[in-house]
Amino acid sequence: MNEEYQRTLDAIWMLRVAVNAEKTTRHLDRNEDVISIVTTLPRGNLSPARYYDAIEHLELTHQIERDDDTDAANELLSNTRAAPEAVKITRVGIKPLHKMGI
Repeated sequence: MNEEYQRTLDAIWMLRVAVNAEKTTRHLDRNEDVISIVTTLPRGNLSPARYYDAIEHLELTHQIERDDDTDAANELLSNTRAAPEAVKITRVGIKPLHKMGI
């Protein structure tokens, strides 16, 4: 498996887990409901390099975004050891999940 393919798979996994967690926590039915909610991207068992590569992929493809809200959340999370990254999922980020039936 080449690195770019692994990076894409990791990114999709991270989005899927984050969306499912938000839907469960907030009792939501549709993926669109999680757009622009400040959420964290799970690390799972990804190495730091794979984790940050996946985040970079999500940012470059505009599937996640950061703003003042996410910056403030990351500031709070920075006190936690190995804290996950706080971001907002965009409409572009939801499209691949819809195609997969998620």
